[in-house]
Amino acid sequence: KKERTTTVYKNLNPSWGETFKFVCHESSDRIKVRVWDEDNDLKSMIANKFIKEPDDFLGQTIIEVYSLSGEMDVWYELHKRSDKSAVSGCIRLRINVEIHGEEKRAPFHLQYSCLHEMAVDYFDQRGEHDVLKKLAEKDDGQVDICFPHPMLDIVQEFAQRSSIENIYQVMTHFACLSLLYHITGIPGALSRLLVVINTYFRDQIKTSEMSDGSIASHSQRDRFSVSNFKREKFVEVLDRLNELLIVDLNAYRDVFPADQPDRLLDLKDAVDLLTSIMFFRQKVLDIGKVIKSKDVVAECIQASVQSTFNQLREESISTVCQSDSDPVVCQSKPGPQSFLSTPARLTPLSYVHRLVELLAEMIE
Repeated sequence: KKERTTTVYKNLNPSWGETFKFVCHESSDRIKVRVWDEDNDLKSMIANKFIKEPDDFLGQTIIEVYSLSGEMDVWYELHKRSDKSAVSGCIRLRINVEIHGEEKRAPFHLQYSCLHEMAVDYFDQRGEHDVLKKLAEKDDGQVDICFPHPMLDIVQEFAQRSSIENIYQVMTHFACLSLLYHITGIPGALSRLLVVINTYFRDQIKTSEMSDGSIASHSQRDRFSVSNFKREKFVEVLDRLNELLIVDLNAYRDVFPADQPDRLLDLKDAVDLLTSIMFFRQKVLDIGKVIKSKDVVAECIQASVQSTFNQLREESISTVCQSDSDPVVCQSKPGPQSFLSTPARLTPLSYVHRLVELLAEMIE
């Protein structure tokens, strides 16, 4: 059975809004969707009489019936039909599947998300967090999630049978790990995953040249919007993670102790992760003005250093004052003071001597 939409003229992002019904008897059936650029000038009308396919081919997608379930709102990437084709782009289809004799099922992408979340929660409950950090890089820049067997077989088999794209799996794993951000080693895994996500959405998609000479293109923001992972959900994950990073970096001396090498590595990964989030916001979400990660880190370091010297100053004053019998001597000057300023009527020499001792202890 073949169906054809009406033609939408002079529109690089057409919306048809038409409904077609197909009856499939086998799960192995396929639905092929092809997109064409139809010309309505005199030359094209004459060509229609003699050429089988006179219109410009813009791309096609083949949908496996077994991968469909319930009500779906899915973007499909358009592919070439031969090596000579030079096409790219996406088409959005709203699909409603009715299976006679069976109850309606949730969409496969939602089923996969639930399965993936259950797998992550299982290993989290068992304390096997090293399993969640493993990622296998592929030649095309994508990564594979390395769950141990047999969980790996279950997740991969479901993803393959349900046509779950790799980028959706990566974004799902990123969302799951963001809830375990404070565990050692997880910031590094999150940073690598977000680099893959940024790379995927970084390049623009360009379609073939149209009949009027124009080029239909989609920005990084458009490409992110057409992903099957809900835009609002992923932005919410990034916003929550961004807040956690800033809070932890403001208290980095406590959160990432210097005597714990693993946590120091997490500190580096946290900064890299913050940088990747800023990149995603600026390049993919197309947010004009974004606070740079280096400015955030600089403010965190400045606040920590100021806090450290304030603590040393107070301890120096306290130590010197304890040896002085006159309480008036230990009163500080009102108003803002730097860490090198001395209290009113306090002997500068004894104060500075104690401050230098504390600094030397801290450096040691």
